[in-house]
Amino acid sequence: MKRLFFICLGLLVLSACTTNIDSGALRNFVKDKLKDKEKGTFNLADYKEGDWDKVYVLGPYTNDRVFDATLKAYKKDIQATGVDTETDICLVMLFKGDKMVTQSVFDRKKIDFNNLVKFTTNTLAMPYKKGATMFGFARKSKYEPYVITAK
Repeated sequence: MKRLFFICLGLLVLSACTTNIDSGALRNFVKDKLKDKEKGTFNLADYKEGDWDKVYVLGPYTNDRVFDATLKAYKKDIQATGVDTETDICLVMLFKGDKMVTQSVFDRKKIDFNNLVKFTTNTLAMPYKKGATMFGFARKSKYEPYVITAK
């Protein structure tokens, strides 16, 4: 019985070591905004699930060489999504200061955020401020993904 207790305790401690918060709410918010095809834009700042002030968009094969200080603290969480090894996903991460609020993986075959990946002059990943998150979107056909662009 003691052994089982320590095994459960160990698993609990290990699970607490990660902050991998994949938000179905963020994904659903974006999907909902894309339904208004006539508008062609949406403002991510309208997302109210959590208090956040900046957003990072990481594209395929993003590795830790482009991480700024904020992202370096979440290296394991980012790598756990597969964005560093996969070509067909993008990772959208919301932060309040240096603390991650939520993140969501987007399948590029459906919703492609890759055009929003942004770097500093030192080739480090660069966030968008919450006030600068008005994004455009377009879809060539029902068989193509929605392509998200900066406005």
